[in-house]
Amino acid sequence: MHCTAGGKILLAHLPEPRRAELLTASGMERLTERTVTLAGALEAELAEVRSAGYAVAVEEYETGLNAVAAPVRDRSGSVVAALSVSGPAYRFDEDRRADLTVPLLRGRARSRGGWAGTPPETPGTPIRPVSDPVPVARSSAVTGPGGVVTRPAVARRRRVGPVFVDDLGTGVAVPDAVGRVVSVVPSLTEAVAATAPGLLVGVTDWCTHPGDLDAARIGGTKNPDVDAIVALRPDLVVANQEENRAPDLDALRAAGVPVYVTDIRTLDDAFGSLARMLAACRLDRPAWLDEAEAAWVAVPVPSRRRRAVIPIWRRPWMAVGSDTFTGALLARLGVDNVLGDDPERYPRFDPATLPPHDLAVLPDEPYLFTADDGPEAFPGVPSALVSGRLLTWYGPSLTEAAHTLPQALTPPP
Repeated sequence: MHCTAGGKILLAHLPEPRRAELLTASGMERLTERTVTLAGALEAELAEVRSAGYAVAVEEYETGLNAVAAPVRDRSGSVVAALSVSGPAYRFDEDRRADLTVPLLRGRARSRGGWAGTPPETPGTPIRPVSDPVPVARSSAVTGPGGVVTRPAVARRRRVGPVFVDDLGTGVAVPDAVGRVVSVVPSLTEAVAATAPGLLVGVTDWCTHPGDLDAARIGGTKNPDVDAIVALRPDLVVANQEENRAPDLDALRAAGVPVYVTDIRTLDDAFGSLARMLAACRLDRPAWLDEAEAAWVAVPVPSRRRRAVIPIWRRPWMAVGSDTFTGALLARLGVDNVLGDDPERYPRFDPATLPPHDLAVLPDEPYLFTADDGPEAFPGVPSALVSGRLLTWYGPSLTEAAHTLPQALTPPP
């Protein structure tokens, strides 16, 4: 058995029993001196592929040929194909592979069929080192060839190190030392705080975890106080494509603040994206992230599937629609969203005209559904009252979610 870069992507995302069967039953044929021939070594590499969100083949399939590949996902988040770019090794070295990562990332941002990756070889590896101070602009950053960020000269300058590529394919020039971070997303706040207590200097009003968080409050996710954030002199602001508004993030960039944007819509997105975001904060991959990923790997495949409506608000009624992290997480637990094909991510709906379903999943945020407020709208259908944080947050809460949600989604008869 041997794998191209695209083959590694597909093999890495097979269900564990099927992957183990293939690795056990197949002969590990050596095609070049660099071909991986030990099943254990390949399995370790496949685990890294799942974490990093990309795969690399360096003269493993054919001498003199290198490649990098990214997964293509369907709307449920399942990997259905791989996109690969290859070239002769003498021209397609590590720097060139890194350069070609940028258009792959941008293609993913446009199509939502791709990946959330960074250049090889490890999550968060910068695209290209920037050794000289880069002027901090009071206008949006410009990403040039190879993802190198250039900015017009202004009065003050910030000493920066490598350029990191965020989930939207944008190069972010991060200072050599990151000591002050502002998070405008509750999930990212918890992730940074659990990894490096004291690094956060600003968070939103909705950042409730950890409970002892000591940082300035800078407004909400949709209406942050940009001036207050700039006044905190952050080395980096971490944000999310869904949670935050582009005009607010552009205003921060125009003020010379580096902004790193995540885009998390599946569990695999979460594990890889969080590792890269933390790397941009100059932090090592934390143990809690490994624990969270292992907890979800251990969740058994459901024996039967259910169909559910997942309201997030009432008056008017709104629910989880298509292409969401919540929908992907529930799908992993055997719960299919009856509004998953709606063109809107959070559509309005009428409980009386819903498609057939056998479960109502009622979280306690953003709307606080309770036993007396919510289940009565879905007569004849069991309701599961669950923690909104476990259902919608990505970060340290993922471990608890893996242990708690399977039982919570099975209401008593």
